Amino acid sequence: MKKNSLNLKFIILFISVYISLVYADNIRIPGFKWEKVDVVSNVGDDLPEERKDYAIGYSTDQDEIIIFGGRTVDNRILSDTWIFNLNQRSWRKPMLVRTEADPHPPGRYGMVYGNDQPPSNSFRNAFVITHGKGLDEKIYNDVWSFDFIRECWIEIKATGKKIMIMIKDNINNNSINISR
Repeated sequence: MKKNSLNLKFIILFISVYISLVYADNIRIPGFKWEKVDVVSNVGDDLPEERKDYAIGYSTDQDEIIIFGGRTVDNRILSDTWIFNLNQRSWRKPMLVRTEADPHPPGRYGMVYGNDQPPSNSFRNAFVITHGKGLDEKIYNDVWSFDFIRECWIEIKATGKKIMIMIKDNINNNSINISR
């Protein structure tokens, strides 16, 4: 009986592979290619500085890219937020984050980030950052959310037990332990 079930499994596997190979030619996957997007216009001809180690996200609803923070080539830490509209091909600062006095995360680089992708019945449309390294080697353990609809940053106050974080720097072979 065991030998028969193994043979049956092998036959099913063989048929599945055969069918997928036969129909593989009929499956068309759209081709993707990189396209350079030229900046057409800007508000006040203001552009973001060149940067590295920044956070980047995308809003499908607005068809916009967001960048936050990072550091310049000479390692100056940035705390600015920029939005690039793919339809208009232009950079701009968000409505409620135009000056250092407006609420926004402290400058940092090397943070963890991602888009908030809620269920389709939600009105949320956000980009979230957490952690990162700031001025004077400060390690952040906070959470900030950028609301694409209102165009503002909101700090999310976390609750719960303290955690231990270990950051490993593979370039300099150093480890840092942080208790929060």
